[in-house]
Amino acid sequence: MTTEERFKKSIEIIKNYVKIDDLPNNEKLIFYKCFKQANEGDCHGNKPGTFDLKGKAKYNAWNEMKGTSKEEAMLKYIEQVKKFLPEDVAQTL
Repeated sequence: MTTEERFKKSIEIIKNYVKIDDLPNNEKLIFYKCFKQANEGDCHGNKPGTFDLKGKAKYNAWNEMKGTSKEEAMLKYIEQVKKFLPEDVAQTL
């Protein structure tokens, strides 16, 4: 299975095992930044304003991935997903 196939599979699998909204913000930001980097590349657009704390946190997290390849971002996402899965399911990725 290619990295991209594993990435797509991990996106579907995580929906069945974890409610992302219930995760701590730092864990959500790891999913977010890896997903965005894998799908859109380096961070772009205007940085959110001072009072948009959520938007600013997401922007900063994604910007931390600057220069990370699509493949590496997908692999980091997959590894993050595996942390929340039963071992037998994680091994399928």
